Amino acid sequence: LIADRALALGRMTWREKAIATVMLLTLAGWIVGGEEYGLASVALGSVTLLFALGLVTWREVEGYVNWGLILMYGGAIALGAAINRSGAGGWLSQMTLAQWAIGPQSLAFLISFAAILFTEVMSNSAAVAILMPVSIAVATITPPSTPTRNHSGLTRILRAMSLRGSFHGLVSSQRSHKA
Repeated sequence: LIADRALALGRMTWREKAIATVMLLTLAGWIVGGEEYGLASVALGSVTLLFALGLVTWREVEGYVNWGLILMYGGAIALGAAINRSGAGGWLSQMTLAQWAIGPQSLAFLISFAAILFTEVMSNSAAVAILMPVSIAVATITPPSTPTRNHSGLTRILRAMSLRGSFHGLVSSQRSHKA
C-alpha cells in the first residue's frame, strides 16, 4: 500500500528536496541550538529561509495556518504570565484555595472543581493559564506549623495536576481544531 502510493507520487521535485533539506536543518538546529537559541527562534529562522529562497509563498502558508489557534494560545500564555508576574496567582491562592482547603485532598478537589467550571466557559488553554499560577502559588505556600501533618505530598499533587491539566489542554484543543 505504501509502495503503491510512493509510486503514484513520483520522484521528488527540486522544490520538495529543498524543503526537506530545510526541515532537516531545522531538526538539527533544534537538537544542536534549541537550548541556547530557543526552539521558536530556530523555527522562525527556518520559515524565513523558506520564504527567502522562494520555496513557499504567503498564500500557500496562509491556507494551512490556524490563526485562531495561534491567537488563543498566545492569549492564554499572556494571561498566565500576567497572573504570575503581577502576583495575582499568589493573592488568589491565599484568598480562596488556601483558606477553604482543609488538607491536600480537599485542595486537589477545589482546583479540579475550578478547572471543571472554567473549561465550561473558556478554552482549556485559558483555564490552564489561569489555574497554573494559582496552583504553583498554593504549592509554594508555607504550610501551617503543625509537626504532625505532612504537607510534602501537597506539592507533588499540585504539580501532577498542573502537568496533567496543561497536557490535557494541549491535546484536547488540538483534537477540537482537527475536526
